[in-house]
Amino acid sequence: MPRRKFRSGSPDAFRYTGGHTKTLKSGYVLEYCPDHPACNARGYVPQHRLVMERHLGRYLTGRERVHHRPPGVRSDNRWQNLELYESQAAHIAHHHRVEQPTKRYQPAVVAAVRQAAADPAVSLKTAAARIGISHTTVWAILKDHQIPWVSAQHKAPPRTTPKRRPPGYLDAKREAIRKSAMRVGVPQTAEKYGVHRTALNKMLRRWSAQDGWSGEFARRPYSQWRRKPQRGRRGQSVKPSKR
Repeated sequence: MPRRKFRSGSPDAFRYTGGHTKTLKSGYVLEYCPDHPACNARGYVPQHRLVMERHLGRYLTGRERVHHRPPGVRSDNRWQNLELYESQAAHIAHHHRVEQPTKRYQPAVVAAVRQAAADPAVSLKTAAARIGISHTTVWAILKDHQIPWVSAQHKAPPRTTPKRRPPGYLDAKREAIRKSAMRVGVPQTAEKYGVHRTALNKMLRRWSAQDGWSGEFARRPYSQWRRKPQRGRRGQSVKPSKR
Protein backbone atom coordinates (compact mmCIF):
# COMPACT_ATOMS: atom_id res chain seq x y z
CA MET A 1 0.00 0.00 0.00
CA PRO A 2 1.64 3.28 -1.06
CA ARG A 3 2.06 6.17 1.32
CA ARG A 4 -0.87 8.57 1.09
CA LYS A 5 -0.81 12.31 1.49
CA PHE A 6 -2.39 13.80 4.58
CA ARG A 7 -2.98 17.21 6.10
CA SER A 8 -1.35 18.25 9.35
CA GLY A 9 -3.91 18.96 12.05
CA SER A 10 -6.66 16.72 10.67
CA PRO A 11 -9.40 15.97 13.25
CA ASP A 12 -9.29 12.27 12.31
CA ALA A 13 -5.76 11.78 13.61
CA PHE A 14 -6.76 10.09 16.87
CA ARG A 15 -9.64 7.96 15.56
CA TYR A 16 -8.18 4.52 16.03
CA THR A 17 -8.96 1.90 18.66
CA GLY A 18 -5.68 0.02 18.61
CA GLY A 19 -4.74 -2.97 16.54
CA HIS A 20 -2.31 -5.82 16.31
CA THR A 21 1.24 -4.91 17.38
CA LYS A 22 4.64 -6.42 16.72
CA THR A 23 8.05 -5.56 18.18
CA LEU A 24 11.07 -5.13 15.96
CA LYS A 25 14.61 -6.19 16.81
CA SER A 26 15.48 -2.55 17.38
CA GLY A 27 12.90 -2.36 20.18
CA TYR A 28 10.32 -0.20 18.41
CA VAL A 29 6.69 -1.31 18.43
CA LEU A 30 4.62 -1.21 15.23
CA GLU A 31 0.84 -1.13 15.36
CA TYR A 32 -1.52 -2.25 12.63
CA CYS A 33 -3.43 0.78 11.39
CA PRO A 34 -4.15 0.41 7.65
CA ASP A 35 -6.30 3.53 7.46
CA HIS A 36 -3.49 5.78 8.62
CA PRO A 37 -2.12 7.92 5.78
CA ALA A 38 1.49 7.30 6.87
CA CYS A 39 1.34 3.51 7.21
CA ASN A 40 3.82 1.29 5.43
CA ALA A 41 3.04 -1.20 2.68
CA ARG A 42 1.70 -3.73 5.21
CA GLY A 43 -0.42 -1.22 7.10
CA TYR A 44 1.81 -0.73 10.15
CA VAL A 45 2.69 2.55 11.84
CA PRO A 46 5.21 3.15 14.67
CA GLN A 47 3.18 3.07 17.85
CA HIS A 48 4.99 5.98 19.50
CA ARG A 49 3.94 8.23 16.64
CA LEU A 50 0.33 7.10 16.96
CA VAL A 51 0.37 7.81 20.69
CA MET A 52 1.80 11.29 20.14
CA GLU A 53 -0.77 12.03 17.43
CA ARG A 54 -3.59 10.97 19.74
CA HIS A 55 -2.17 13.10 22.54
CA LEU A 56 -1.90 16.18 20.27
CA GLY A 57 -5.09 15.52 18.33
CA ARG A 58 -3.47 15.92 14.92
CA TYR A 59 -1.26 14.11 12.44
CA LEU A 60 2.49 14.49 12.71
CA THR A 61 4.32 15.96 9.77
CA GLY A 62 6.99 14.05 7.94
CA ARG A 63 9.73 16.19 9.51
CA GLU A 64 8.67 15.77 13.13
CA ARG A 65 10.39 13.14 15.27
CA VAL A 66 9.20 11.44 18.48
CA HIS A 67 11.86 10.76 21.09
CA HIS A 68 11.78 8.29 24.01
CA ARG A 69 12.91 9.86 27.25
CA PRO A 70 15.66 8.22 29.31
CA PRO A 71 16.35 5.44 30.07
CA GLY A 72 15.28 5.11 26.42
CA VAL A 73 13.05 2.02 26.55
CA ARG A 74 11.65 2.03 23.02
CA SER A 75 8.76 -0.26 23.89
CA ASP A 76 7.44 2.13 26.56
CA ASN A 77 5.09 4.24 24.44
CA ARG A 78 3.18 6.10 27.13
CA TRP A 79 2.77 9.73 26.16
CA GLN A 80 4.50 10.78 29.41
CA ASN A 81 7.62 9.00 28.14
CA LEU A 82 7.65 10.72 24.73
CA GLU A 83 9.01 14.04 23.46
CA LEU A 84 8.33 15.72 20.13
CA TYR A 85 11.01 17.47 18.05
CA GLU A 86 10.41 19.56 14.98
CA SER A 87 13.09 17.87 12.88
CA GLN A 88 15.68 15.13 12.86
CA ALA A 89 18.41 17.73 13.31
CA ALA A 90 16.88 18.92 16.58
CA HIS A 91 16.49 15.30 17.68
CA ILE A 92 20.15 14.47 17.03
CA ALA A 93 21.27 17.70 18.71
CA HIS A 94 19.39 16.64 21.84
CA HIS A 95 21.28 13.33 21.88
CA HIS A 96 24.64 15.03 21.41
CA ARG A 97 24.06 17.69 24.06
CA VAL A 98 22.01 16.03 26.78
CA GLU A 99 21.86 12.25 26.74
CA GLN A 100 25.19 11.33 25.15
CA PRO A 101 27.17 14.59 25.11
CA THR A 102 30.08 14.68 22.71
CA LYS A 103 33.36 16.36 23.58
CA ARG A 104 32.06 19.61 22.18
CA TYR A 105 29.46 19.78 24.98
CA GLN A 106 31.40 18.23 27.85
CA PRO A 107 32.07 20.79 30.65
CA ALA A 108 35.62 19.54 31.23
CA VAL A 109 36.54 20.04 27.57
CA VAL A 110 34.94 23.49 27.49
CA ALA A 111 36.92 24.48 30.61
CA ALA A 112 40.17 23.25 29.02
CA VAL A 113 39.49 25.27 25.86
CA ARG A 114 38.68 28.34 27.93
CA GLN A 115 41.98 28.00 29.81
CA ALA A 116 43.99 27.51 26.61
CA ALA A 117 42.30 30.50 24.95
CA ALA A 118 43.66 32.81 27.64
CA ASP A 119 47.28 31.67 27.18
CA PRO A 120 48.99 33.68 24.42
CA ALA A 121 51.89 31.22 24.25
CA VAL A 122 49.66 28.34 23.05
CA SER A 123 48.43 28.11 19.51
CA LEU A 124 45.02 26.75 18.59
CA LYS A 125 46.32 23.56 16.98
CA THR A 126 48.63 22.89 19.94
CA ALA A 127 45.73 23.29 22.36
CA ALA A 128 43.56 20.98 20.27
CA ALA A 129 46.26 18.28 20.30
CA ARG A 130 46.68 18.57 24.07
CA ILE A 131 42.96 18.34 24.78
CA GLY A 132 42.46 15.50 22.30
CA ILE A 133 40.01 17.17 19.92
CA SER A 134 40.24 18.64 16.45
CA HIS A 135 40.84 22.34 15.85
CA THR A 136 37.40 22.49 14.20
CA THR A 137 35.83 21.42 17.51
CA VAL A 138 37.85 24.10 19.29
CA TRP A 139 36.43 26.74 16.93
CA ALA A 140 32.91 25.40 17.54
CA ILE A 141 33.36 25.62 21.33
CA LEU A 142 34.69 29.17 21.03
CA LYS A 143 31.67 30.12 18.94
CA ASP A 144 29.12 28.43 21.22
CA HIS A 145 30.42 30.06 24.40
CA GLN A 146 31.70 33.31 22.81
CA ILE A 147 35.21 32.77 24.13
CA PRO A 148 37.85 35.15 22.69
CA TRP A 149 41.07 33.51 21.59
CA VAL A 150 44.30 35.32 22.41
CA SER A 151 46.66 34.97 19.45
CA ALA A 152 49.94 33.24 20.12
CA GLN A 153 53.06 35.37 19.89
CA HIS A 154 54.96 33.81 17.01
CA LYS A 155 58.59 34.79 16.69
CA ALA A 156 59.91 35.06 13.16
CA PRO A 157 62.56 32.40 12.44
CA PRO A 158 66.05 33.60 11.55
CA ARG A 159 66.51 34.36 7.89
CA THR A 160 68.39 31.56 6.16
CA THR A 161 68.02 32.63 2.56
CA PRO A 162 70.16 35.51 1.31
CA LYS A 163 68.56 38.83 0.64
CA ARG A 164 67.66 39.74 -2.90
CA ARG A 165 70.65 41.19 -4.68
CA PRO A 166 70.36 44.68 -6.11
CA PRO A 167 70.00 44.97 -9.90
CA GLY A 168 73.26 45.54 -11.74
CA TYR A 169 75.51 44.00 -9.10
CA LEU A 170 77.39 42.07 -11.82
CA ASP A 171 77.84 45.03 -14.18
CA ALA A 172 81.46 45.41 -13.10
CA LYS A 173 82.20 41.85 -14.23
CA ARG A 174 80.43 42.01 -17.55
CA GLU A 175 83.58 41.45 -19.61
CA ALA A 176 84.61 38.37 -17.67
CA ILE A 177 81.06 37.03 -17.86
CA ARG A 178 80.94 37.71 -21.59
CA LYS A 179 84.16 35.79 -22.22
CA SER A 180 83.02 32.89 -19.99
CA ALA A 181 79.67 32.71 -21.79
CA MET A 182 81.47 32.66 -25.17
CA ARG A 183 83.87 29.98 -24.01
CA VAL A 184 81.85 27.50 -21.89
CA GLY A 185 78.25 28.63 -22.39
CA VAL A 186 75.57 30.36 -20.36
CA PRO A 187 74.56 27.51 -17.97
CA GLN A 188 78.11 26.93 -16.70
CA THR A 189 78.71 30.66 -16.37
CA ALA A 190 75.46 31.16 -14.44
CA GLU A 191 76.42 28.36 -12.04
CA LYS A 192 79.87 29.87 -11.59
CA TYR A 193 78.53 33.30 -10.59
CA GLY A 194 75.62 31.95 -8.54
CA VAL A 195 72.72 33.19 -10.66
CA HIS A 196 69.99 31.55 -12.65
CA ARG A 197 70.65 31.20 -16.35
CA THR A 198 67.45 33.10 -17.16
CA ALA A 199 68.69 36.06 -15.13
CA LEU A 200 72.09 35.81 -16.84
CA ASN A 201 70.42 35.78 -20.25
CA LYS A 202 68.62 39.02 -19.40
CA MET A 203 71.90 40.56 -18.22
CA LEU A 204 73.66 39.60 -21.45
CA ARG A 205 70.88 41.08 -23.58
CA ARG A 206 70.91 44.28 -21.55
CA TRP A 207 74.70 44.60 -21.77
CA SER A 208 74.58 43.83 -25.49
CA ALA A 209 72.15 46.71 -26.03
CA GLN A 210 74.14 49.11 -23.83
CA ASP A 211 77.65 48.35 -25.13
CA GLY A 212 76.68 47.71 -28.74
CA TRP A 213 78.04 44.19 -28.91
CA SER A 214 77.86 42.55 -32.31
CA GLY A 215 74.92 40.42 -33.29
CA GLU A 216 77.20 37.42 -33.63
CA PHE A 217 78.00 37.54 -29.92
CA ALA A 218 74.38 37.99 -29.01
CA ARG A 219 73.54 34.74 -30.82
CA ARG A 220 76.63 32.70 -30.10
CA PRO A 221 76.19 31.95 -26.32
CA TYR A 222 72.73 30.49 -26.98
CA SER A 223 73.36 28.69 -30.28
CA GLN A 224 74.34 25.37 -28.70
CA TRP A 225 71.26 25.37 -26.42
CA ARG A 226 68.67 26.05 -29.09
CA ARG A 227 66.53 23.19 -30.34
CA LYS A 228 67.79 22.11 -33.73
CA PRO A 229 65.18 21.65 -36.50
CA GLN A 230 64.28 18.07 -37.26
CA ARG A 231 64.79 16.58 -40.69
CA GLY A 232 62.18 14.54 -42.51
CA ARG A 233 62.78 11.53 -44.68
CA ARG A 234 63.43 13.62 -47.79
CA GLY A 235 65.59 16.18 -46.03
CA GLN A 236 62.78 18.65 -45.40
CA SER A 237 62.85 20.55 -42.15
CA VAL A 238 60.01 19.74 -39.74
CA LYS A 239 58.91 22.07 -36.97
CA PRO A 240 59.16 20.49 -33.50
CA SER A 241 55.77 19.62 -32.05
CA LYS A 242 54.61 21.45 -28.95
CA ARG A 243 54.01 19.14 -26.02
